[in-house]
Amino acid sequence: MKQTGMFWHEYHDFLCGYCCNYDKRVEYIKHHKREHERALRLRLFQPIKSRLPCEFIKAHKKCAKASQKYNKTWQKHVKQYTWRRYAKTWQKYIRARQKYAKVWQKYKEIRQKYEPEIKALHAKECPNCSWNGTKIVFPEVRK
Repeated sequence: MKQTGMFWHEYHDFLCGYCCNYDKRVEYIKHHKREHERALRLRLFQPIKSRLPCEFIKAHKKCAKASQKYNKTWQKHVKQYTWRRYAKTWQKYIRARQKYAKVWQKYKEIRQKYEPEIKALHAKECPNCSWNGTKIVFPEVRK
């Protein structure tokens, strides 16, 4: 299976996204998501076969990388035990968060521009999908 690139339904509340590591995401779904959601999540989490607009892919990839850096700086920050290091990592975290916010805003503008085209591709590539326009609708759990 393709490891990186654009995928449908990497997350329940995103129609498509840039996946940095397919196997890692599958393992996460298998071990950390609710049991009744797993099969549907895994079935819908598929690489996008059609060509998406280059501008959209670049924006999404940039956003994913900024998000990874933002998360890494946070992880480094929370592991600091001295005030000097704590202050230094806090500043790095703030800069990464600000950069991510800018990249995210640009991505949202580009996503909105191509939304009709992306939805049409989704309808073609992901038939019988439980996506309701904002999230995956999971089957009810009977108690």
